[in-house]
Amino acid sequence: MRTNRLTEKLRSGAPTLCVSLVQNDLGLAKAVEAAGADGLKVHLNLEHPYAKTRLGTFEEESENLQAIIKGIEIPVGIVPRGGAGTLVSEVEEFAKFGFDFVDLYSSVMDAQLLGVPGIGKWVAPKGLHSSAMLEAFADIAGIDALEASFLGPAEYGAPLSVDDLAQLKVGLAAIAGRKPLVLPTDRRLSVEDLPVLMENGITNFLIGFAVTGAHLDLVVAATEEFKIKLDQVWAGRPT
Repeated sequence: MRTNRLTEKLRSGAPTLCVSLVQNDLGLAKAVEAAGADGLKVHLNLEHPYAKTRLGTFEEESENLQAIIKGIEIPVGIVPRGGAGTLVSEVEEFAKFGFDFVDLYSSVMDAQLLGVPGIGKWVAPKGLHSSAMLEAFADIAGIDALEASFLGPAEYGAPLSVDDLAQLKVGLAAIAGRKPLVLPTDRRLSVEDLPVLMENGITNFLIGFAVTGAHLDLVVAATEEFKIKLDQVWAGRPT
């Protein structure tokens, strides 16, 4: 049973590296697993404006997705769509299919989805949110992890700024350990960002196209590079 394995690791305090794929491809998934990823995130109904890729419906992608889930050992989560419309019946199907978690922006995630058993729920509050709102997210039953999509607006792929770091600190203080926080990479993080992020309490990372690109070799190289650096920084931390 795969469900919630990744949530448990996110809560452990040790660094966690997940990879968001813009292709539902078993060969890519296996290569990323071998490169050290702790989990994967796949997508449906996606037209990525930067990667220039399109992913179809569950029916269109199910064969590839089943191959991924059966072909690798690490947990796999799914983003059903970028907008509203995800149904309870869909999330129930994702749970039966073997997905570890479902991931949606908070503004388009119907509250009833939080009650579906057998699958984790990652919620991404998009755009600036007050500390009070982030505290409220941390207290909502049924949310298993929060994605730090609440950073201020910036050009896709911009470097991480000190303002971003301050907003992450605000988020961490508001959440206060009640939910694990995962940093996605709409910003173009580099391994040089990892020491300062980890020193300031960010240990869970979700790298995607802005960092990895789309080509298999580039995705694998980025995964390896981030995994090695995370392990180095973690091993060298003060005890």
